[in-house]
Amino acid sequence: MNTVCGKSEISFGIQTVSRATATRIAIPALGGILLTADKDDQTLSFRATDLELTIKCTVKATVNESGSVVLPGRFMTEMVRNLDDATVSLITDGTNVTLKSGSSKYHLRTLPVEEFPLFEKLEGSKVTMGLESLLKGVKKVARAAAKDESRPTISGVLVQIDGTKTELAATDSYRLALFSSENSEGTSEEEFKFLLPVRSLDELVRVFGSVSVEDFQVVAGDGEVAFISEDIEIRTRTIEGSFPQYQQLFPQEFEIKASTKREQLLKAVQRAAIVASSSPLRLKWTNGSVEITAGAQEVGEAQESLEASFDKEPFEIAFNPLFLKDGLQLIEGDTVEFNFVSSVKPGLLTSPDDKGYSYLIMPVRT
Repeated sequence: MNTVCGKSEISFGIQTVSRATATRIAIPALGGILLTADKDDQTLSFRATDLELTIKCTVKATVNESGSVVLPGRFMTEMVRNLDDATVSLITDGTNVTLKSGSSKYHLRTLPVEEFPLFEKLEGSKVTMGLESLLKGVKKVARAAAKDESRPTISGVLVQIDGTKTELAATDSYRLALFSSENSEGTSEEEFKFLLPVRSLDELVRVFGSVSVEDFQVVAGDGEVAFISEDIEIRTRTIEGSFPQYQQLFPQEFEIKASTKREQLLKAVQRAAIVASSSPLRLKWTNGSVEITAGAQEVGEAQESLEASFDKEPFEIAFNPLFLKDGLQLIEGDTVEFNFVSSVKPGLLTSPDDKGYSYLIMPVRT
């Protein structure tokens, strides 16, 4: 390999892929980043993987000689960040590489290229779609996924895509977040349905949320899904198993409906949660108002009242304050609407300003 590349391009490539490097490794090369220079295309590509998640990024470079090298990921991240000059050259000599930038010069040991996993093109069903709705959906549902990986089927996010619609769902069995959006840019009539790790989708948001993407494609292969743009590819293994049949969790009809200002309620819930500790937070709806109360024996009690739209008989329900806070943060709009069947059945949070998003939350018995 003999290549010269701008520092900003190398920095972008390394930062894009570095979080896919393995931290607990039996194979040393998995802790590194594979750099591949292509003389024909005049490009330098960066690739990192922990065998569950793989990220590849390609940038323009001046390539005098093609070749590949694996360098330690953490070292490269720190090294490139602290270089002063605008250009960086990389020249390999056997198992060593010389890195030059301005007056700085480094002779570096490499990791075995042959130990780095192959990255063959993923074959499978494809769909071209708009990226914005997918990223928005991930941000609005991933928080509801279970943190306990011993329950794998609910520790991920269910993603369903067809030619006209994108739908994402996540649950930890105490709350369920559902996002649905029209896919006006879809080009496939096939239906894609896969369960993906939250970490992989978080990386999707981090990487693609900071770049401009025109053509975005999803490829679903055997046990893997790839998200591909012109210069970036994120590939992740799917989670085996079946996601719960969440549609049946939504009641057909709601007998009790109420609404209030979302931001005001969110702030009231945040204040009450400080006092609640691990205790439930209670919402008492009466004609024209909602009363928020919470407390813990060792701390005390909080009580606050807000204006609300409610014209039924007084109704009281309790929730986990952290789960309720999450729902109020994830919903967009000035108004939040509550839909209830009873104080022991799940409550549904929606907003007229956030069509396509629903947050179902289980009550807490008090």
